[in-house]
Amino acid sequence: MPREILSDQGSALHKGSKQFCQAQPETSFIYDIKHKVAAVRKRALGADGAWQEFSRWAGQTNQRVQQTALAALAPPRQRRKARYMNVAELVTWGVRMLQYLDEDGSQRQAWDPQRVEPAVGWVRQYRHEVEPWRQGVEGGTITEQFVKPPGGATGGAQQFPRQLAAAGPLPQTQQLGAEFVQFVRKEEAKVTAGERLGGSSDVIESIVGKGKRLAGDQARSGLTGLVLALGALVAPTTAEVIKRALTTVPTKTVLTWCRDKLGKTVQATRRTLFTSLRKAAQKPDQLLLAA
Repeated sequence: MPREILSDQGSALHKGSKQFCQAQPETSFIYDIKHKVAAVRKRALGADGAWQEFSRWAGQTNQRVQQTALAALAPPRQRRKARYMNVAELVTWGVRMLQYLDEDGSQRQAWDPQRVEPAVGWVRQYRHEVEPWRQGVEGGTITEQFVKPPGGATGGAQQFPRQLAAAGPLPQTQQLGAEFVQFVRKEEAKVTAGERLGGSSDVIESIVGKGKRLAGDQARSGLTGLVLALGALVAPTTAEVIKRALTTVPTKTVLTWCRDKLGKTVQATRRTLFTSLRKAAQKPDQLLLAA
């Protein structure tokens, strides 16, 4: 029985995971820290009209300058999916642009001021908002760094508020910090003495990414027998280990397992379908030639 289900709280699996943990109390349901931080940022920034305007301006600026001599000033490209997991890049750009615009003219890059000002001068109007955004991002980063390395050791939440104080003193920052502290304490309560539970899906996603690269185009059609290679990607493999594996598990056993556990992929089903269609289309021609 699994000790932990680590989830991004996606709607597709959330209800099922909750029901599983209710039926199996020994399994804990842990919220992935990156997705939790993104959810908090989305709620805070999604209702912030200034942030929405800033994001739109940044997107327009990227399109205007990316193929010009001012391309180095272009803001980072914003993603359509998981946008609030990448807020830090855009906020950092805003901070740097204000620093650049505030520099003495002699310290600036040798660009024509008459071209620079229309391109990025608009950032100045968000001067008072950028610092609260920066502190909020910093608070989320500190939370992620706190949760990721230890996993979820008991007693760690007592030290967390002191570390989070470094994010900044603004009221908005303190409010977000209080939510992060409450979350960390709630998750820590699920951990038993002397135990560590994973709080981040980074390692899992990395392994899945390696599996997709290994599968190549086959990854788009569903799980194939290459899913069995995931264990080899994270385990030490020597000539002796490979020899023992090849002599212990026959190919026939692997193929039987894939057939029973995985079934046909979309690609295999399509190949079977089109093969039968091609054969059916060839029959009239064959009859005509025979006649």
